[in-house]
Amino acid sequence: MTIVLAGKSPQKARVEEILRSEGFECVTAASPRDAKELSRDFPVILLGNSAVDLFLSDDVFAFRKISGLGAGEPAVFLLDYGSDTPDYVLPLVLRRAVSTALSKRPVFILARSVRSGIPGVEKLYFDARNAGAAIIKYEELSIQRSDDICEISVSDGIYRYTLGTPLLVDCAIEEDKEAIEYAKALRIHTYGSNRINEDRWFLSPGRTSRRGVYFLDTGLIVSDRLKDTIFSIADELRRSPDAQQETRAHVDASKCAFCYTCFRVCPHAALEPDGSAAAMKVIQPLCTGCGICAAVCPAKAIGLHGIGHIGIEPGSAGKTLAFCCENSAAIAADTAFRDIDADIVRIPCGGSLDGESIAAALKTYSRVIVAVCADEACRHFDGSVRSMKQVEKIKQAVGKLGVDPGRIGFVRVSHAAPAVLRDAAGR
Repeated sequence: MTIVLAGKSPQKARVEEILRSEGFECVTAASPRDAKELSRDFPVILLGNSAVDLFLSDDVFAFRKISGLGAGEPAVFLLDYGSDTPDYVLPLVLRRAVSTALSKRPVFILARSVRSGIPGVEKLYFDARNAGAAIIKYEELSIQRSDDICEISVSDGIYRYTLGTPLLVDCAIEEDKEAIEYAKALRIHTYGSNRINEDRWFLSPGRTSRRGVYFLDTGLIVSDRLKDTIFSIADELRRSPDAQQETRAHVDASKCAFCYTCFRVCPHAALEPDGSAAAMKVIQPLCTGCGICAAVCPAKAIGLHGIGHIGIEPGSAGKTLAFCCENSAAIAADTAFRDIDADIVRIPCGGSLDGESIAAALKTYSRVIVAVCADEACRHFDGSVRSMKQVEKIKQAVGKLGVDPGRIGFVRVSHAAPAVLRDAAGR
């Protein structure tokens, strides 16, 4: 099998060597345009080279710096200074803090916010504290630098601390701007300030929003973890496509207005223009069946194989209907609705829900809840955001018709947080 390597990285030769040892042939995309063309026929691995402090990314460098600390001299990790430290850098920081503390050196982690919603990070926080690292959530911070020592004055809003250290680790990151150009050409979903979604916990290592396109930030994935990630990608490529997935979008060319709405909203780059039919077409291997394109199509030209129109049985007075994302709320609903008189309609993604379905439910149910994934946990990336906008739009519309918009609820919920869904249904 042939794999396309795109982007520039000092680790490219090593990546290619590992792939060849796994039986793959590698070709290089010289430009974003080349990568786009080659991605039609071959899987692509985009290599990024974000810059992060060597103390976080290089084990040998870190060992030398730790060994050079004098007795009682601390290592200080500085997060969120100037701008928020990206979530995907946090595990690097905590792992290095643990190894430094286990080397019998004082360790301080200074952070403007403490984030625990990332899978695995809660345990890393525990490991860091257990190893002896002190974590300070600061409100004010100032730094005085000299040739050998950095003097840090930090306040948590109650106490003020002064730290002197020869090892101040700035946990900021300088992202690879060229990789973003490749990402745009490959139609990979990005977020925030054009960051590629390598920190999305629900993606297996290296995956992006587009099937067959992978991203390795070799500035951050170091040591044996780079090899393990490549092995994971290789195993996935050797497996046959998901034959069990029956839900796919399809376009009725006779209805298509060729407006490109679906092309713009598809989070998986699964739609493209078909010039021969003057209509859009679905690239079937890329489609995940999320239904977002069908929900926004103004001509109702898109349907989903495997799912018909959302069927809603007549409800009864006082009863609640919950539209639940199958990846989150539908799982939580099994526990949340044990003692609540509510009906559940599973939907592939919150973004697949249109206003007509919500309005139809209001005719027979006293209350309608739309329950989708938690912030930044949507497997279709912006599906939950689109769902929220759809709910706000329909609430405004029914309000103008004299219907109480309070009968419509919206909640973001994790599959592991049924209490959140139960509280929303009980209001």
